[in-house]
Amino acid sequence: MMRALVVGLMFFALGSIVSADVSVNKNQRYEDLKTDWLRGNADLDTLRKLAALADGGNVAAQVLLGVISRQPKTYFHVFEALPPGERRAIFRKRDGRFGKPWLRVAAPFNDLAALLTRTEKKDSEAYAMALADAGATKIAIDFANLPANEGDMLGTLRVLSHPNLLPHTKALLHHLSESMEAGLRLSNRADEADEILEFRIKLQKPDLKDRLLALETPDVIAFADLPKEREKIRLRGLMLLHHPDLKQLIDIMYDVCPDDTAYHMGVLFYLNGGQLRLALLSPFEPVISTQDWQQSERFRGDFLRNWSSNSVRFEMLQNLSACFAAAVQAELEPR
Repeated sequence: MMRALVVGLMFFALGSIVSADVSVNKNQRYEDLKTDWLRGNADLDTLRKLAALADGGNVAAQVLLGVISRQPKTYFHVFEALPPGERRAIFRKRDGRFGKPWLRVAAPFNDLAALLTRTEKKDSEAYAMALADAGATKIAIDFANLPANEGDMLGTLRVLSHPNLLPHTKALLHHLSESMEAGLRLSNRADEADEILEFRIKLQKPDLKDRLLALETPDVIAFADLPKEREKIRLRGLMLLHHPDLKQLIDIMYDVCPDDTAYHMGVLFYLNGGQLRLALLSPFEPVISTQDWQQSERFRGDFLRNWSSNSVRFEMLQNLSACFAAAVQAELEPR
């Protein structure tokens, strides 16, 4: 029961490998195509050109395509009309009936590709740490769930406190470790709770900018109660509209929800478990940095499409923020 509690909390609340870059075969053709893709126009044409470059042995293009392929919400809208064979021709090298994923093709020549395609992960904490070392920030944070899923809550906290992740997880760590400790004490697991407490004592205190972007215990609203908490939601959104690190998102929100924008910003905060900071991390790091992604023309579409789902979360989004949900659906139209 305790493990289920922590897993629920994680989903709610939540480069030192020098050779793990994509410098092999990086050339002007690759750079031009990456720039075209970041512009967000003619995605299908650009991906086909990248596939041709990758098929010619360009490892940088292979890694970029491999990283993109793991984020289907960024490209599915341009793939819907394609037959399976044409889809495979973009994200896989011709090899047998179904082809070979580009990351596996690149793995013998590139440490990042080898890490992302590793099949044996006997130590989930060590694997998440290796991802963090490599600068794969968002992926490492996602994998940080695994130690807690396996009963090692402190292992998850250690991953989230990795120096490369800490700028994004500092406030999350305070809320998560507090919740873990409380749950352990309620389960009469005092020794484990004391270990979490010792970890919490050593944590760097988050500043106001961090705290505004993270859920804290007094802020929690039960999912079912969100429709009844409009003013609390609006207040949080109003503060976020003044946050210096959210310019690109703020611009989107004023555009798609010009009426009562503060409230709609607050809806995103609460529906994302109070972790907008994590939702704003580039899912393509370290190949494409968060800064480059957020400042690119494609950021808006990628961010909006990431909210698409048949889940209860999207149903609630439609109920609470029809304007934002409509913007999401517009981005999902086949291109």
